[in-house]
Amino acid sequence: MRFNYIPITGLFVFSTALLAYPSGSRIPAGNAGEPGTGTPCASCHSVTLNPAAGSVKLALPGANTFTASTTQRWTVTVSDTNSSYRTGFQLTATAGTLKAATSTTVITSTSGKQYVTHSNSATSYTFDWTAPSSGDSVTVYLAGAAASGTRQTNVYTSVVTLTRAAVRPAISAGGVVNAASYVAGISAGSWVTIYGTNLASAGVSRAWTAADIVNGKLPTTLEGTAVRINGKYAAIAYVSESQLNVQAPDDTSTGTVAVDVTTSGGTSDAVTADLRSAAPGIFRFSPSSAKYAAAVFADGSLAAPVSLFGSSATSRPAQPGETVLLFGTGFGATTPAVSAGATYSGAAPLASGANLVVKIGGAAADVAFAGISAPGLYQFNVVVPNLSDGEYLVEASAWGQNVPTQQYLAVKR
Repeated sequence: MRFNYIPITGLFVFSTALLAYPSGSRIPAGNAGEPGTGTPCASCHSVTLNPAAGSVKLALPGANTFTASTTQRWTVTVSDTNSSYRTGFQLTATAGTLKAATSTTVITSTSGKQYVTHSNSATSYTFDWTAPSSGDSVTVYLAGAAASGTRQTNVYTSVVTLTRAAVRPAISAGGVVNAASYVAGISAGSWVTIYGTNLASAGVSRAWTAADIVNGKLPTTLEGTAVRINGKYAAIAYVSESQLNVQAPDDTSTGTVAVDVTTSGGTSDAVTADLRSAAPGIFRFSPSSAKYAAAVFADGSLAAPVSLFGSSATSRPAQPGETVLLFGTGFGATTPAVSAGATYSGAAPLASGANLVVKIGGAAADVAFAGISAPGLYQFNVVVPNLSDGEYLVEASAWGQNVPTQQYLAVKR
């Protein structure tokens, strides 16, 4: 019996076209449709771009948002009206990290850029993406192909933009404190520090500037953050994700009051603070675990142990009989009264009845001046008592309220 010979070359070509780049690792980078890379797949296929016959879609968990450093599972689906077509895809993102999650995908890298591609044809493709730790947006470029077994291929493209999810601010437990003493207890007009998370937009950290102060009014919003104390807006001097410095608004109330923070992510749950008529605190230098009072001499030089600040600032101990300037907040009423939330430059003495007492080393110190010299800032011009060389505890009280912290002044004859 004779059999006719049937050449199979054409069949071989047909089959290799159908299975062209069956492994995603062999697909060249730059076929996800990102800018500057041309038409996806056109280097190897005769492409019809974005015909009405189908689509490529990226399914995300929820809205097109992300939270820094968290992982999302993404799914790509390529559809075409011809259900017999085999499909594939390639995707890249401008930030974040891609990782294969199933056997249908493979990750490749070129010049520091990651791509995820099909490893074999499927109806859908699943993989993981971990968001970057910083940045507010990420752009995803995606191309999907549907082929009939020839080099004629339908290619569908999509561009998806993800934005950082707005997260509600949260105030830490016990996170509303006097900005000088860092303990509970605040008063109208005093400086207050608030600790928490997401208290400002990601990456924000700044103090107010002259441009933020309009017509003598201190800002009550800064970088989109606002604070209410007992329902009244506080002036804001500094914002960051974890800390705010604000001036409590004028208020005749005392007792337990609510404090909340509002950002683009929403309004925090309210926490409570103890609002008093006076809540005195003395500011301290930060080195040596804030051991020393923030004292300066009349010429502005620093009254502290030599080399307390290393090479960054010069300091020296005070001498008996010298006048040093101490600074605080929350020391109560002055005459004339100074309104919170407004600029101020002058010298408004403590009101009568304050009964201010300042002691250094247990000895009462003469106070040449005590009062407000700037918004929420009290200044005390104090004469150092006749003390021997050493470091001495600085104590103060007003309106029957004691400064709750221990701070020291270095003295040297």
